[in-house]
Amino acid sequence: KGLPALVNELNRRLPTAAARDAGQLAASYNAYIAAHDQLLAAQGFGATPDFNRLVGWQQQRAQLRERMLGQKVSQEWFGTEDTYLLQALEELRQQRDGTAPPLANADADEARHAQHMREVLRDAIVRLRP
Repeated sequence: KGLPALVNELNRRLPTAAARDAGQLAASYNAYIAAHDQLLAAQGFGATPDFNRLVGWQQQRAQLRERMLGQKVSQEWFGTEDTYLLQALEELRQQRDGTAPPLANADADEARHAQHMREVLRDAIVRLRP
């Protein structure tokens, strides 16, 4: 079960070169998950994470992904997630510094956006393995 079973299945179903590449990527991702959770645990985030530590975590996580998965895979798999996190951090910084633009109106779209940004911040500090 787990990674060995996946590699066996890849070897069974794919041509040799493709199975090798897919197996290497699966192994890299498996190692990334372990390193991610270890690095995240070291952050010691509480219920309300500190802004500066969140920024540091975002940078560390991006570097970890690129180092372990490569730039292309990291961008393809996590680019949208990283973009949303950077946006959420910028909006949080503006709120913290009192430089956030005033809301045009407190409509449902703005409320959904604010909720989404809170979820992005929350999801950024969740372990990948239960």
